[in-house]
Amino acid sequence: MCEDLRKASDQKQALINALTTEKGTLQEQLSKTTEDLKRALADQKAQNLALEKEVTQLRTESHDMKDLQRRLEEVEEEKKALLQNLAAVGGRLPPAREDSSLISSAIQGDLSTLRRHLDQAGQKDSSGMTALMHAASRGQTEVVRLLRPLEAHLQDGRGWTALMHAVGGGHEECVGLLLLERDLKDGEGRTAEDVANGLPDGERRRITPLLRKKVQLPDLPDELSSFQLTGRLGRGAFGTVFSAWSEEHGNCALKVVEYEEMERTIVDSLRREMGTIPSLKHPHVLRYHRVHDDPDNGTAYLVMEWCSGTLLDEVRGRGERREPFRDDEVWRCLREMASGLAYLHEKRYVHRDLKPENVLLSYYGFIGLGVLICDTRHVPVA
Repeated sequence: MCEDLRKASDQKQALINALTTEKGTLQEQLSKTTEDLKRALADQKAQNLALEKEVTQLRTESHDMKDLQRRLEEVEEEKKALLQNLAAVGGRLPPAREDSSLISSAIQGDLSTLRRHLDQAGQKDSSGMTALMHAASRGQTEVVRLLRPLEAHLQDGRGWTALMHAVGGGHEECVGLLLLERDLKDGEGRTAEDVANGLPDGERRRITPLLRKKVQLPDLPDELSSFQLTGRLGRGAFGTVFSAWSEEHGNCALKVVEYEEMERTIVDSLRREMGTIPSLKHPHVLRYHRVHDDPDNGTAYLVMEWCSGTLLDEVRGRGERREPFRDDEVWRCLREMASGLAYLHEKRYVHRDLKPENVLLSYYGFIGLGVLICDTRHVPVA
């Protein structure tokens, strides 16, 4: 009996010891888990604080960016106002944003590059200015002479014409070339003469008489009433050439030949050519849109496609810039001249005066040269 009680007591004590050991183990595990949780919580709090700081910084930067954007817009407005003021008092405009190759070459006065991009005529930059306006504002006379038939009478964002920009810059030669724009008004109802009145006294006294000068343009016969003369391009041995425009043909050149005092043989040759040249149609022969003979007034009118210059102009220009022709340009030039001559020969005509100044350049073709066209002073082959 006593033995059984002792065994039971020993078993109970062993159970108590086992439970005590397990309790200690559990307490250790609980303590460790608690420490881990405390560390994790501390780490989370630190991360939260870092995130809060980052959010605060981003909010600050966003606010700064908005302020910066507003300031940039203010600066841009101030810049536009400054440019307008400079132009209004006759200052020279600073380099404009080069929104197109035509505009940038007009600003630089680069005639060779300009001729390669004449297909961009009429395009405007962000301020509404054309290449002609930029050239006029800088006194680029030859550029103005070249672009005038293509971009005359256009107006920028303020309503200013190329003439107004020339007046504002005090450029007399450019003013003389653009006189046909003098009746146009800007957005405030001002004319070019009103712009001149705002110039310093010296410039005003030079420019104002130019603006009042009469422009002598011939009256066209009724048969050519669809053409409007836009300026004088130059005078040659056999007549005066004007720039003209029509709905059907756009920009073109109109040659007026007063033959009343010419020799009879020259007049007969002219009339033969007038009967032939409108039928000549080839990419490398000058295209004539219309011809008209007015025997009562002894005057002939020849309307032809507009050209940007001559091969002689191009050769001289490249010589001045020390810019030689590339081999492929030379071969292209020769190939297109030969093509035009072959066409004339097929039609049983020969060219009587083939030289660089009679090889004309259009803006529809190859770099620097474009489409080559031949002066059609020819005689029938027997």
